Amino acid sequence: MLNFQYYISHTNNKVLKDSDLWNDLIPDDRKKRNQSDESITYGSFFLAAHRFLEKNIEKIPVLKDIDVKNISIFLDKHGKFYHPARIEVEQDSYNLCFVLNTAVTETGKMCMNFEIDSLSKLNKKGFKFIPEIYFSGDIQTEETELSMFCGNWFENYCEFHISPYEDSQKIIVWDPSGNYYLTKDEEIEVYKQCSKIMTLYYDENSFSQISPWHHAAGDFILKKENKNLDVKLITVRQFAPFAETEEPDSDMKLYGLLFFFIGLSIRMRLDRLNGVDETVWAKEHAIEGFIDGFLEALSQKEPFVGGNISLKECFCNYMSSLCFNDFFEMCEDIIDSYNENSPDIPLIRNNIEIHAKKIFDLF
Repeated sequence: MLNFQYYISHTNNKVLKDSDLWNDLIPDDRKKRNQSDESITYGSFFLAAHRFLEKNIEKIPVLKDIDVKNISIFLDKHGKFYHPARIEVEQDSYNLCFVLNTAVTETGKMCMNFEIDSLSKLNKKGFKFIPEIYFSGDIQTEETELSMFCGNWFENYCEFHISPYEDSQKIIVWDPSGNYYLTKDEEIEVYKQCSKIMTLYYDENSFSQISPWHHAAGDFILKKENKNLDVKLITVRQFAPFAETEEPDSDMKLYGLLFFFIGLSIRMRLDRLNGVDETVWAKEHAIEGFIDGFLEALSQKEPFVGGNISLKECFCNYMSSLCFNDFFEMCEDIIDSYNENSPDIPLIRNNIEIHAKKIFDLF
């Protein structure tokens, strides 16, 4: 028989069925607000997670031949769509960790369906930057039906955000053992890896991309060991084309790649201070990392233009053939396609010309 224990964040915050917290509502978002009629209690969540894991735990490949007895559920984060929990399976000398994502709202459940489909598709590409899905399904509580899926946990990876630093800003890493700031070179490396990940998964033949995503949502996480940084992407809300076309030729594919490039360059610079406050624009050195990561990913892709020219070289030649006015006009067209009510729009418009000029000059 499996033994389950429930916690908020850490082992010193154990939640019991007679705890006051047991009947409190789980926050609806990262700002820990309760605004929805669809909210559930901590007790409902833990009991549902308990039943869901008890029913499916043997589907995790690494646990196939292990006699599992003790399982701890740690609920910590609360997003707009999901409530991610860390699942620890006790072993003799160490614990195996997994993630359990839970969708409570109808919008969250719809997003989860898209995500399960997208992760399944993208994991076939063979990269190791996103979670695997071990099992998924729905579970009934006294209040409502929840949707859940379990995947691998990126151990020792931490969320990061732009944060005020003296009279400027730096990226701060939320490390449980102690928050720390990144150096300028480390920030460049982070943007490089984020850009590379998004570009590797981009499909230049179908124009499919990972979207939506946002640094403010904590979609990217990092691990720092000694002086080495490694970045992962923990969510793929959707993988779909930004334009529909039948059998695009090489010119159309290059145009689509440019469209993706510009959109990615803009999104890469957006965050919220400490993840939850006002929208902020990353410093200019983010562009250096962004371009390096983008081009490094292109160098790993198959060329789609005749001859022996690499996709990286082909794109650089394509960029060199453009005039700045055409490039900037495309930037503005992309911004016009965004939701006009997005709080990011004023900040983007205030910075887009300098941003576009810097990128154009680098090419």
